[in-house]
Amino acid sequence: MVLVLSAVVGTAAIKIREKKREIERRTENLRNAEQSFRTITDALPSMIAYWDRHLINQFANRAHQDVARHRSRRHEGQALA
Repeated sequence: MVLVLSAVVGTAAIKIREKKREIERRTENLRNAEQSFRTITDALPSMIAYWDRHLINQFANRAHQDVARHRSRRHEGQALA
């Protein structure tokens, strides 16, 4: 009984480690994709911004920030009004 329980716990621990590695890999992929998206949109002369349904700014490219006089990404997370 103890041997079976040890095998189950060992298998569970392996699966947990595998899931953690998968989460880390996906998180890194998302981070890279966001960086690529920002690099591309910041290179465009067009103003690009996104507000969610609650009118909270979620994204603004550099051109939009320049016009809004916010060189940092400070207004991300701020309400439209």
